[in-house]
Amino acid sequence: IAAIFLVICFFYFTPAFQGKTLGQADVTGAQSTQKEINDYREKGITILWTNQIFGGMPVFQIWAPYNDNIATHVIATLKAVFPNPIDTVLLFLFGAYFLFIVLKLNPWMAAAGAIAFTFSSYNIILLVAGHSNQAFAIALFAPLLGSILMTLRGNYFTDGALTAFFMAMEIRANHIQMTYYLFLALLILLGIELYHAVKSK
Repeated sequence: IAAIFLVICFFYFTPAFQGKTLGQADVTGAQSTQKEINDYREKGITILWTNQIFGGMPVFQIWAPYNDNIATHVIATLKAVFPNPIDTVLLFLFGAYFLFIVLKLNPWMAAAGAIAFTFSSYNIILLVAGHSNQAFAIALFAPLLGSILMTLRGNYFTDGALTAFFMAMEIRANHIQMTYYLFLALLILLGIELYHAVKSK
């Protein structure tokens, strides 16, 4: 199944392997807002405020170094190995597959579901438009949800560590809006689980 996912990405995104890139207007716009930040970075200075947007704002949602964060290195490795946007698409595929396996679907049905989820129009539109962080954050929803469900089944240490890892990746994706929506859904899920736990004593 992993080989099938890789083959799909190779054929669907052949231009990316040829060095071609998507226009991604939002990425271009974001790069223009980073000019002041990058000017200081060239001097070896990290600034945490920029005057480029809205008359001044913190740079945490634009660019900030998190060199000691493990998630930073995992994301950097993904982006180094696979050209944009294949890294995010593979995360969609494998993340959704992982969730469907946790939900005890047949592996082939799980693979079909992962492909359907990944190539739904909204996800592809996000990638084309350049909403890269948003797409990356959404791609982490499924594996995070899967690891939470595994933790609730009782294997607290290893599955809890997996939950912490995917949560760190989600936060590092740096798209507060999507993470906020995810947390609302998780609160509902955990509320339902708590209700059933109390009811069954």
